Amino acid sequence: MKINKNWFRRRWLEGRYGHTNYLIFSLTLVNFVLILYRFLIEKDPILNEFLSDLWMFTAILMIFYVPTSILIGYWHRHTQLSTENIIKRLEDPLLAHICRIILDSRTGKASEKEIIELKVLLSKIENSK
Repeated sequence: MKINKNWFRRRWLEGRYGHTNYLIFSLTLVNFVLILYRFLIEKDPILNEFLSDLWMFTAILMIFYVPTSILIGYWHRHTQLSTENIIKRLEDPLLAHICRIILDSRTGKASEKEIIELKVLLSKIENSK
């Protein structure tokens, strides 16, 4: 029985995504709420009198926190993310290799072997799902 290494690698990547994007995100959000409640509400007698219930504090916090995080995420996606993607592309050796072969083929400097290898590579990328 042949073991598909790609299968394990994909499950590993999916597990990391699930862990970092969802599980740890949820745990850190709960941790943030509990620490904020402990140090902000429980330690202050005036605030504790108004918001003595953790669930009420959490609801009020989320009313302000969620829209604020959405606005910051929106700003990040429309300003910073494009900058990050440009920097990543400038450092991508595969993209540099592809662009060099395209330029070389346009100027007649690429060998037939390089062009065929690039076509095979691009075909593998297109068909790998």
